[in-house]
Amino acid sequence: MTDFYKLLNDLQLPPIHKSQGKEYYVDPFRERLILKTPEETVRQQVLQYLLFCKNIPKEMIQVEMRLSKYQINSARRADIIVERFNGNKGELSPLAIIECKAPEIMIGDSAIQQAIDYADALNADYIFVTNGDYTMTAKYEAEINQYVLLNELPDYQSMLCGQGDYLPEDQPKERFAFDVLNENKDYYCGYEFNPDTPSELLPFLTNLWECFLDTSHKMPEKQYRHFRLIKDYGIRFLSCGNAAGGSYQGAYRSFLIEYQSNTKFMNLGFFDYGSHTILTVSVDKDNNKPHNSLQYDVNAIIQNGETYSFPHHGKIAIGKKGSGKVSELKELIGSQTPELLVCGDIFLGTLHNQKLLYLDDTDVTDFVEKLLTYALIRDVFREIKLGN
Repeated sequence: MTDFYKLLNDLQLPPIHKSQGKEYYVDPFRERLILKTPEETVRQQVLQYLLFCKNIPKEMIQVEMRLSKYQINSARRADIIVERFNGNKGELSPLAIIECKAPEIMIGDSAIQQAIDYADALNADYIFVTNGDYTMTAKYEAEINQYVLLNELPDYQSMLCGQGDYLPEDQPKERFAFDVLNENKDYYCGYEFNPDTPSELLPFLTNLWECFLDTSHKMPEKQYRHFRLIKDYGIRFLSCGNAAGGSYQGAYRSFLIEYQSNTKFMNLGFFDYGSHTILTVSVDKDNNKPHNSLQYDVNAIIQNGETYSFPHHGKIAIGKKGSGKVSELKELIGSQTPELLVCGDIFLGTLHNQKLLYLDDTDVTDFVEKLLTYALIRDVFREIKLGN
């Protein structure tokens, strides 16, 4: 629980009224009944925070305002826009864009990018994104043409003066040296790794996960056999879903690729999946929420000394249609990506846990290429089946 969460929960919310069994806030800004939802509760808390903690005049706060009010050709709405009076033009203009999410929504790259897109379109100087617990505040600096993180949202007068306390940059965790991987094998357990993951796998998995987190080494940006790697984007913080409705929120190593004339992000991450650890490959395109194309159970890894091999059974979910036939998936793989088949079985490569792994190592690059390719062909198979 953060101090910001405690602060918001100490603020007095608007009165609640019931209608046909549902609860509604009497919104003091929109002056109408607004259905009480987790996201709306956060929005109402933030509005009180702006009024009483940041001294923003009520008349300078717009709620659920269309961007078109500011001559932007869009039907989209910003949660909250803080305005300022432009004396030279004799008109109001956006000063800060504030986006409120439900408490269960992670403040990740997609939520932050939404606020940045609005701020860029409206020439606003500040962005503030929160789920009522965690926050992200940033200010646009024209001299360097980028947003810089702030400790907190400044008060209204400080924002009018372009002020804000910069947030010191977090220093990334240093990688474990190879010779101490074993004694630190439980470091990610309970977070990315399930505590019941076989102990003998953990040093290798720690090496591989820190390889993904290590942005000092990039996967070579070039044309691979089936896709072109446009850019290794390093770490993004995302929420990715699966066919069963589950969601995996956290850090991913992300790659912007071009495949069959389509551009999309592909993301690698480790997650605690209830009773075991999974290596996920998710895909997002066209601003859609990323979906997990592959959830690889690390218990399937075959260990032979310091060699770790990655076979896969080929099981695949086809949305609401249920499971696809493994034989048909293998047939598609055989015709389009035959390098993924070894003696008729799906095989994603081999890694050796004899030194620290880096994304630009030939064997690691080959492994990641096969992972991404397999995820892509799985999505092609889904699209074929959903189109039938």
